[in-house]
Amino acid sequence: MDITPDPAAAYRRAYARKLMVLAELKNPLPERNDFCRIRSVETLSPGLWISAEFLDGSIRRFRPEKIREATADEERMACE
Repeated sequence: MDITPDPAAAYRRAYARKLMVLAELKNPLPERNDFCRIRSVETLSPGLWISAEFLDGSIRRFRPEKIREATADEERMACE
């Protein structure tokens, strides 16, 4: 029996507890509303869709290419 790994589950496992930041920032430094945590991941055509809760309380959905892991410096900045 060949079990194909679920890409959404794999993405959730890899990033669920990490602080993420928008990949394309409007400003040179990220602002509070640029940081988020993954809420859910779904496999939809043509690929993965992420629901993320941003530190400002908003929730947005987008493709995973729109976010990346926050660097250690960015994490410190987000916690200030």
